[in-house]
Amino acid sequence: MVFLELLIRGRAVLEEKYEALTANYLKKFDEFKEFQNIDNKNNDDENTISDESSATPIELFESSYKKLRNDIKNELLEQIFSCSPFFFEKLVVDLLINLGYGGFKKRSR
Repeated sequence: MVFLELLIRGRAVLEEKYEALTANYLKKFDEFKEFQNIDNKNNDDENTISDESSATPIELFESSYKKLRNDIKNELLEQIFSCSPFFFEKLVVDLLINLGYGGFKKRSR
């Protein structure tokens, strides 16, 4: 039932006249606002240890790990977004094949 509602809503959005699909446009949807809150909460979790002197070694390690992982994610996304659509399509296909989905592809050596 939820899928059908989303499908109908998606079609209604496609029929609207909008210049570009921007964050400002998406803010009119509750799901987008919720997504932003979740993303902001994740960023807040990474910054919770403000006083490193009172943090345990495990908390420091976890905080450093989360920060490093987030930095790598952001850098990787930035690099992917700067590439061509052809590169992205090839990246997705290669990823799916390496995960075992789809057919086989000859690997060039």
